[in-house]
Amino acid sequence: MPEKKINLVVVIMAGGAGTRFWPLSTEDKPKQFLNLFGNRTLLQKSYDRVANLIRPERILVLTNATFVPLVKEQLPQIPSDNIIGEPIRRNTAAAVCLAALLCRKRFGNPVIATLTADHVIEPVGLFQRTLLSAARRASETGGLHTFGIEPTSPATGYGYLERGTQVAVEDGIEHYELLRFKEKPDLEAGRQYVASGRFCWNSGMFVWTAGDILKELEKHLPGHVKNLSSAVALDKTPHWDQALKEAFELLHPVSIDYGVMEKADNVCCVASEFLWQD
Repeated sequence: MPEKKINLVVVIMAGGAGTRFWPLSTEDKPKQFLNLFGNRTLLQKSYDRVANLIRPERILVLTNATFVPLVKEQLPQIPSDNIIGEPIRRNTAAAVCLAALLCRKRFGNPVIATLTADHVIEPVGLFQRTLLSAARRASETGGLHTFGIEPTSPATGYGYLERGTQVAVEDGIEHYELLRFKEKPDLEAGRQYVASGRFCWNSGMFVWTAGDILKELEKHLPGHVKNLSSAVALDKTPHWDQALKEAFELLHPVSIDYGVMEKADNVCCVASEFLWQD
């Protein structure tokens, strides 16, 4: 198993509101908990994509506190302590910071694959090769690795990544320096991005070591690290829920892209050729 060679942990982000699929997706049961394609929900499919790579004890699911029972119902394999309910919505930087602090406390300095719970990804084999290639690079050379999806259209609903120089080819997977993040474009800008051949869609999936992402969080969002560190010190104690609530109340909501990735040094783009749909 890969974790024998890489101290790998998977974090599945499952706290989204899923408004795009309304009315099928509701506030009480957003799209990651729905069976939209086949006989498994999107959350279950996200788990299935990594289930043969890593033990359930090394998979964390971060979700909204109100969805914890749904996660437990749909993923009974995951230990209860690994299902983390965020008490208040504070966007993705809070979730990433909390996950990194928990992973560092529980597993040392692991490579963390931060994945999504509500995307369609096929084929699984190519996705796994891409993930493991990124994990090896993160382990060996450091840096923040983001999965860039080859665009099939000038979609205006996605953010874009501008690739720079190719820095490696690992197991057939191409790695590039990342020049910049671009917000969701208008149609003409989207056409220009696709025509240039330099841009990928931003998938919102990342691979990094706990130490590397926490270093950047300390630099750009020190309040997140300070407040959540106080809570994580009480992980698996009777005071955990209250400490986490108090910490989240102090955080300002910001995405990991805007709060960290757009400003960070040593960001890489992993060219991901698998089918991906948000």
